[in-house]
Amino acid sequence: MSIDGQADSLTLNLDTQTADIRLKFNGIVQNLMLSGNHRANIAVTGNGTVGNIDTSQLTGNANLILSGQLNVKTVNNGPASLLQMSVPSASGPSTPSAPSSPSTPSAPPDYNPSVVNAVYEANADFVKFRIDATDAVKIYYTAVETGKSGPGSAERLKEWVEESDLSDGTTGESAVTGGFANITVTNLVESTDYVLYITAEAPDGKLSDLYRKSFATDEFRIISSSYNIPDPDGDEVEVTVRLNALGDAWLYWALTTDLTSSFDSNDVKTREDFVKCGKFLKDSGTAEAVFNINNIAPGTRYRLLVAAEDRKDKLSDVFVLPLE
Repeated sequence: MSIDGQADSLTLNLDTQTADIRLKFNGIVQNLMLSGNHRANIAVTGNGTVGNIDTSQLTGNANLILSGQLNVKTVNNGPASLLQMSVPSASGPSTPSAPSSPSTPSAPPDYNPSVVNAVYEANADFVKFRIDATDAVKIYYTAVETGKSGPGSAERLKEWVEESDLSDGTTGESAVTGGFANITVTNLVESTDYVLYITAEAPDGKLSDLYRKSFATDEFRIISSSYNIPDPDGDEVEVTVRLNALGDAWLYWALTTDLTSSFDSNDVKTREDFVKCGKFLKDSGTAEAVFNINNIAPGTRYRLLVAAEDRKDKLSDVFVLPLE
């Protein structure tokens, strides 16, 4: 259908139309009203001008297609910038949505990673740290004996960690979760001063300034000793000894009925005139050791003497445990 000339208003009834229809406008129409139940495409084309196309009376899920050089200012009094739009079957006006404006990408977060605090629990050959950090997903660290050369920058520390054998225990990396990281620095020397170098890394790879924490290891010693009698009617005692060291160590023990005399660690290691005595090797990687003493006389009061010796032949003080 071709329409020429000018008109203020034009109504076209497309009822019962089931085939595609083509409307060609070469003139000027201020308002074009399309009505009826149409279930196919409606192509509006030409080189004329249509002020507004009104589809509020059109049903049947028709597709309105604008093409050619036709100048259509509005559709249902809304922008006519879409070349094709679906006309709803429900009654009432249908205003096509205006094309959305392109979104402006948000600027990436400006991370400022920082190590804000480091607290520690000292032991003889290992130290536990809690490292607090902001804007960070990871930390890099290394422990260096005081007076020796350490990394001079955060970048050098990261390289230091990446180039190191992490099984050494003094160097490593750890994830930051909830604003902190828990690490254990191992393979240290007892009663020695160290510096822990730390840098925090942001999600974008940015590194914090280099953070330094001075700390010292403790003297090698037995922290605690306890015993358990598995069978109240038996003659066996299970003894648990906890050290402040993860390295392998010899444990010497002696059972005596002398409740008043003083004994030193060398007595426990070398004398053989106790009621019972013995030794065993605590494996590395754990601070705790368990051993059994058999043939304990029921109803007898004893003192259990325990001494430990580290891999450098350093003997701890004697730990005395009353046993009855």
